[in-house]
Amino acid sequence: MKAKTFAQLAVLTLVACTLASGFQQSVRKPTPPTPAPIVKGVQTLTILVSAGKYSPSYISVKKGVPVSLIFKGGKNMGCGSVIEFKSLTLKQSVKEGKTVTFKFVPKKAGEIAFACPMNMYRGKVIVK
Repeated sequence: MKAKTFAQLAVLTLVACTLASGFQQSVRKPTPPTPAPIVKGVQTLTILVSAGKYSPSYISVKKGVPVSLIFKGGKNMGCGSVIEFKSLTLKQSVKEGKTVTFKFVPKKAGEIAFACPMNMYRGKVIVK
């Protein structure tokens, strides 16, 4: 009987810890987008593809100003080596130590998502 009670208590403790952890993550403030600085009239930013993420993964740009996003291949890229902007019908692959560049002009405010084909690596361009 004591073993059963102990097991139940252990399960309840695990559930409580899991819920508390999820609550903490849900109340954290999201990372603000990284602004793409304007260099010679083009909003330019380099994004590292490495270890399961794009860094930075949230970028802010101004509408109507040309954008140049340079993705640099790092270590352990996995499926993240293929970057796709579905709404812009742009897709390229990057190799470790190399770069690929996406160029576009955002025409309206909103969000432009980018991701790997498996949607495991994700990011957004926030157009203001």
